Amino acid sequence: MKIKLLFILLSLSQLLFSQESLGLDSGKRDILLFNNGVDSNRALLIIAGIHGDERETVTVANFLKDTLNGNKTIYFIPSVNPTLYSKEVNRRGYLREQLDSRGYIKDGSDLTKFNKTLYYRIFYGNQNTYINGIDHYVDPNRDFINRVLPTTKVLIDLIDRLLERHSELIILSLHGYMSGGRVYPEYKITRGNNFIVESRPWEIAQLLGKGIGYKPEMMYSPAIPILDRFKGEFIAYTGKIDRVIALDIELDSDSKNNSQRVLNGINSLLNYLDKE
Repeated sequence: MKIKLLFILLSLSQLLFSQESLGLDSGKRDILLFNNGVDSNRALLIIAGIHGDERETVTVANFLKDTLNGNKTIYFIPSVNPTLYSKEVNRRGYLREQLDSRGYIKDGSDLTKFNKTLYYRIFYGNQNTYINGIDHYVDPNRDFINRVLPTTKVLIDLIDRLLERHSELIILSLHGYMSGGRVYPEYKITRGNNFIVESRPWEIAQLLGKGIGYKPEMMYSPAIPILDRFKGEFIAYTGKIDRVIALDIELDSDSKNNSQRVLNGINSLLNYLDKE
């Protein structure tokens, strides 16, 4: 009887779970959004598969999709680069035929990272696109922006759409890897190199990191401007930043149980939100 009841409950949960295509990546594969079917004022959006060398994030996101529950709306994008994860890839995570002679991604499906530089990022401010951190490895004449902008725009449009439904959106972007693992809060830039991290995102980042099991000393202080690259990976400036809390979770390269650990952390976050 218990087994039958459990089967019925699982079937009902799957009926509530929905999915939709947000659009196509540069390889013409669907970028899928999953929704747990719960309707709440606050919502979580979990994004993975952002960079080509972060394959485990896709595994973790799919595990979370199949196991997370609660009374908050949760959205999942297991991979914003489904083309990169559709075949066997080399050890760097990229399909060899996707690399040009210099090691750049030919089709732009790795949205923000070249293998020769970690400082080439697309940032978004006031709905305008601009380049930050071009170095001598990057050819400014390449049409990189034109290739990646459709995928990035899909995510920005999604955030705007979700904010029409929810009063607050917490975005968790999964990345890899960092020895010991870290959680980075979103921040706002003022002038020059002055960085301001809002207190609520910082508190949530610390709570999430603690729930995952990351050591406190591995968390960056808001005063350290190492957070530079997290200003705008698809998520920051949609024009409604005051209603968005964006955190980056870097998986622990030393751990063999990242899926369960991240699940524990997000459950801690959900319990915290329930008590607010």
